[in-house]
Amino acid sequence: MSYNGPEQGIPCPYCGSPCDCDVADVGVGFVQCGPYHCVDCGASQIGPYDKERPLSEQEKKTGWYAPGSEPGSSANVVAGQIVSYQEARNVYRALYPFSATETGQAFIRGTTHEFEKIHGHGSVAAHQFSNPVLAQEQDDEALG
Repeated sequence: MSYNGPEQGIPCPYCGSPCDCDVADVGVGFVQCGPYHCVDCGASQIGPYDKERPLSEQEKKTGWYAPGSEPGSSANVVAGQIVSYQEARNVYRALYPFSATETGQAFIRGTTHEFEKIHGHGSVAAHQFSNPVLAQEQDDEALG
């Protein structure tokens, strides 16, 4: 790793191609935040928090899932392929175009009915963030 980003060159244990991973700059260096994976053959590093599953002897030996096998449960995956956190975020936002600003505004207003507009009547989010005192004050203002 370097201050210009992760250095290429960690070789794939299956095909030898350079592998890539997501990293986060934490101020004093970089921290790996996703598994190394090979874009050429599809092998990927077994993550410490992946759900346990049967492994071949080669996977146990290398610490990597074999080419063609399902990526680990802790990897950002879209359509069966490991992707960067940026790609995963963009897909997530396209699928769930909810605005965080709307949530924050409704939270600040503190009314259940604002949350119900966003999340639907009786939703967990509406009840978790409701503020009955503010809601009553706003209802009283609305009624005159």
